[in-house]
Amino acid sequence: MPTLHAYLSFNGNCADAMHFYEQALGAKLQTLIRYRDAPPDMPAPPGHEDKVMHALLVHPGFQLMAGDAPPGMPYAPRSSAWSPTVSARPGSSTAS
Repeated sequence: MPTLHAYLSFNGNCADAMHFYEQALGAKLQTLIRYRDAPPDMPAPPGHEDKVMHALLVHPGFQLMAGDAPPGMPYAPRSSAWSPTVSARPGSSTAS
């Protein structure tokens, strides 16, 4: 059976949104990496240290990934703020 994976972009409020979704959807916030937590060879953009680089919310029926839009990548909530992906197990059929 295919599984839905979505990636959401936020304008600085990703952590708050993911904590909300964790409670509202009964899921587990498995990963929340802030820019300040990146390796030393990937310094955080100035003023972006506390923003979320990547978050992963896990639920038995789906995974929700998210992050705050980085500098130089404008946040556009009605156009490119989300990216859906469908994955299937090897050998399974997704055709109907």
